[in-house]
Amino acid sequence: MRVLVVDHPLVAHKLTVLRDRDTSSPVFRLLTEELVTLLAYEATR
Repeated sequence: MRVLVVDHPLVAHKLTVLRDRDTSSPVFRLLTEELVTLLAYEATR
């Protein structure tokens, strides 16, 4: 299985905020939607 490491600074920042325990549910949902978009872009690039 091939593994793709995405080292984009925007993805890293969003993951950092997602991992924070103080992140509210609405912000968490928004960040996951944005991450899916960014990762889809990277996967189809």
